[in-house]
This record gives sequence, structure tokens and C-alpha cells, in this order.
Amino acid sequence: MRIQFLPDQEEILSELREMAESNEEDEETMDAKVLKVSALLIMHSDYAPRKSALVHFFGVLGYDARTKRWREPNTYTPILAGVQFCMRVLMLEYALPSEERNELICMEGDDPLEVFRGVRDKWLVDGEASPFNVMHKLLQYGMRVGMAMGGRDRVLWSEDGETMYFDGRPLGVEGFRGFIHSTIEAAERLLCEDLLFGDTERLGTVDLWKLRDDVNVPNVKHSFISVEENGLSGGRERMMKLLKRSNKWKKMLRKGREVLDWIGSGIRDYEWAVGKFLEYLLILIHITGGQPGRGTEITTLRYANAMQTIRNIFVKEGRVMIVTEYHKSMAVTDQVKVIPRFLPERVGKLLVVYLADVLPFRQLMDRKAGMLTSKGFLWFKKDKPWETDDLTKALTTESGSRMGFHITTADYRHIAIAIDRRHVRGLTDGMDPDEEDAHDLQATHSTTTADKVYGIRGDILKCLSDHSIRTFERVTDRWHSFLRLISKAENDGKVRQRALSMTASMKPAKRIKQDMGTEMQEALEGFLGKGAKFRSKEQRLGLKGVLEGESPLVVILTTGGGKSLLFMLPAWLEGA
Repeated sequence: MRIQFLPDQEEILSELREMAESNEEDEETMDAKVLKVSALLIMHSDYAPRKSALVHFFGVLGYDARTKRWREPNTYTPILAGVQFCMRVLMLEYALPSEERNELICMEGDDPLEVFRGVRDKWLVDGEASPFNVMHKLLQYGMRVGMAMGGRDRVLWSEDGETMYFDGRPLGVEGFRGFIHSTIEAAERLLCEDLLFGDTERLGTVDLWKLRDDVNVPNVKHSFISVEENGLSGGRERMMKLLKRSNKWKKMLRKGREVLDWIGSGIRDYEWAVGKFLEYLLILIHITGGQPGRGTEITTLRYANAMQTIRNIFVKEGRVMIVTEYHKSMAVTDQVKVIPRFLPERVGKLLVVYLADVLPFRQLMDRKAGMLTSKGFLWFKKDKPWETDDLTKALTTESGSRMGFHITTADYRHIAIAIDRRHVRGLTDGMDPDEEDAHDLQATHSTTTADKVYGIRGDILKCLSDHSIRTFERVTDRWHSFLRLISKAENDGKVRQRALSMTASMKPAKRIKQDMGTEMQEALEGFLGKGAKFRSKEQRLGLKGVLEGESPLVVILTTGGGKSLLFMLPAWLEGA
């Protein structure tokens, strides 16, 4: 089938071909012609004597040359949505050229908004005789079919649940855990040896439980690092002392006429190491913080308040808390959902030391890096924060090299949700239905109930209730337990140890004595967290019988009555 063009479209396409074949370097003229012909293709009436080349192109996009099959709705509609977005941007530029918009405001005559509406209302709306109308109807139809069909099964499990088959590729549960632990170790090693110039003791000096943080302080540039009683200020001075004692002093600094000058090659080597560390940190926060948010929710985290935006990183009761805003339903509800996540202790310490020591040193060392104007973003380059592509690149590289299984950001969402449903939700027998919904919402794929109960809306400061934080904290605890990561917090001189791993090596609680009473309750709280309670008198008596070695012992509890606790808690105690 020969593709058809209208005379004015064909004329400009011929001019573009001639320019390309003659290797003309007049990019400005070529860009103008590309915009012009793009607009003409979009403004092609269904009543024109020749069929729309753009509509023909929509059909071509539906064919997958790799598989030699027509695309499924769930892979075709995202492509159409991308084309739809591009059509809108192109027509905006065509109607109101960006270089002339400031002048348009001052011009007399037509209102710029009305100028754009004149183009939009004819060529970019449903119901008009245009390629956009054809594409929009196709997109809506595809979305309806896709929802009716449901997503294809990308995940299958082995019978023992220890191997996941993702798109037919085997991914072992132990291999996945090993990937996380090896990444933590690599980040700790890089931070201590390279970024802190050999200071291997710094991470051990950070006591997260002693850090104070007030989420209600709105001051620009404020964070828990700037709280004087936390003792985290003075990072530049600490780093300069470490640098002076290291063998990198002469590689990074030289004597100038009056002051010390930074050496460009030394700065570049250090910044390369910082970039690698930040990639590790991005992966670890994305994976260990609980069910994953969407890429941009993580890459746009702020460590300090900006002029019009509150930070996303806080410290609460010995744990670093990441708070993200979920925007997917905002177009419908005009509201934002706020989701707290918690980092395991080792990852939290990595973040704190980076913010307290490395970041101030970078700001001192290279003001041209833009760190002083980063608007508080944790991951920042040039004039904007990192994007999902940066997360995908880091995640794909590290997962491939560390476990031979390349994972993209989109892949990981499927993998994490599958692991959560198979392994994590079962760690607590008879989970509260509200917490089931919190699992879904933390993964930003909320159920209806989650939308009603845990769709905490509004700005961050107004929406962090104690109830919501505690609920999401328990969700994250279960994820840490699966990953075999342990968090410790110190309260009034006593170490509070959260049971984030049933099998990882950890200092056991003291064996309960014959006089159960308070000690039995303390053991329960040490295992499940502060404030934990027995679900029934029968559960308490059953556990007492197990601990006293009664045999035979028959305990009958309802579904969700907490039967699993009767063998899990005793196995956790010292001498089990």
C-alpha cells in the first residue's frame, strides 16, 4: 500500500529529503520544516481527498516486527498514549512558538489562549474529523480491551516458592536477597574507603535513635542534619581532616599563590566515586524501603526543605523515613496520597553519613557542580533531579553483574509485588485487612479499600498521622524480614531490636523464665515491635504451654488467631 500525502505535506517532505541528502547543517531551518510538516500531518481532515499518513502510521505501530505479531492491548496502548502526548506538544509549539510567547503576552489583538484553543478545539479533541480523533478512539478501545483481558502472567513460582520465573527466566529468592546484601556491602566499602578517605569507623558512630527531627519546621534548607543537638554539622571540617591524613591530599589539592587550589583530575575521580555511591543508594532506597514507588517518586526525593516544597526524608524513632507523594490518581481526585517508607538501619546510616559529611564536602570542593542550587534534591545533575532512566540504568547494571539477572524499574515492580504476595504477607498470620490495603498502596497500585482508608491526602506535613505511619511501618518491617535485614534502635539506653528477620543471625532475646508475666509480654514486643498484644487469651495460654514444654499440647484458634506465633516466637528465643 502506497502511503498518501497531501500536496503541501509532500512539498515539505521533499525539501527535507533534499536537505538531508545534501548534508545541509542548517538545523534551525530543518527543525522549522519538521515542525511544519508534523502540524500538517496532524491537521489532516478525514474528508481530504487522500488518506491520512498519520492514521496509517498508527496501524504500523500495532505490529511487532520482532515477534511478527500484532501487539497486545497492554503493549500497544502505551505507544498510542506516547504519540498522543507528542501530538499535543507539537501543536502547542505550532500555535504558540516558545520563542514568541513572551512577546504574545504584550501584543494587542488575539488572546494567546484563544489562539491555542482555535487549534486545539479542531485538531486535538475527540469527535472531530481528524487523525487525533481516530487515534484517541483506538486508544480508548485498546484500554477497555486491555482491562477486560487483564495483565498477562509474567511471574510463576516453583512448588517450594524459592524460585520465581519472571518472563520464563529463573530468579532465586536467595539470589535476590544476596543481591541486596552485596549492594549494601559495596556501598559501605565505597563510602568508607573512597568517599571518607579510609575512615572505617564513621558508620559505627552514627546512632540513629539519638537523632531528633521535627517535621513541622518549614524553614528553607532545614533538615535533621541542621539540628544542632544531632551533632551532624561540621561535615566539611571533618572531611578536610580526613583528606589531610589520607594519601589523596596531594592528588586533590595543591598550593596556590594565596590559598589551596583543587586539582581537576582529583575532583573528577572523587565525583565518579560519588556517582557510583549514589547509584547504590538509589537502588537500596528503592528496594529496601518496602514496596516500590514509581521511579520519579524516588528519584525526586529532597533531603532539605526548598522554597515551596517540604523535604521527603525524616528520622523517626531511630529509623530513616522516606515520604513520597503518589500522583497517579490526582487527575481524577485532585488529591495526592502520601506514603511513608522506612529504611533498614544499614541503609539509613549510609544516607545520613552522605548527607552529613560527603555532601557538604562536595559543595565545598566544586561549586560548579550545582550542588548549592540543587533545591534540596538528593539525586541531582546539572539543573534537574535524576529520572527513572537513571534508576533503570543503575538497577539493570547492578542486578546483572551481581546475580546475572537484569532487572529494569518496570520489571522490579512486578517482581516486588509478586514476592510481597507470595512471601511477605504471610509472615504475620491473620493480617489486619487494613494492612493488606497498605501493602497495595505502598506499591502505588491501591485497592478500593486502600483508597478509602489509607489514601492520606494533602501536603506531607498535614497528612502524616501516627496511625498511618505505624501501619506502613509494619508493612516495611515485613519486607525487611523477607530481605533478612535487621534494624536496631536505642531508647533510653536500652537497645530496641526489631524482629525483621526470622532466620538471619541476630542476638536472641533472653530465655523466658518460669514466671512468665511481664517477660512474656516483653518478648512479644521484642519480636513484633513495641505495643504488640496477644490476639486472645487462648493464644497467650497456648504460647505459655509451648514455652513450658507441655506435651502433648493442642491449641485451637480461629483463622487469623495467630497460630504461627506459637512456633515462631519460641524459635527466636535464646537457647531454642
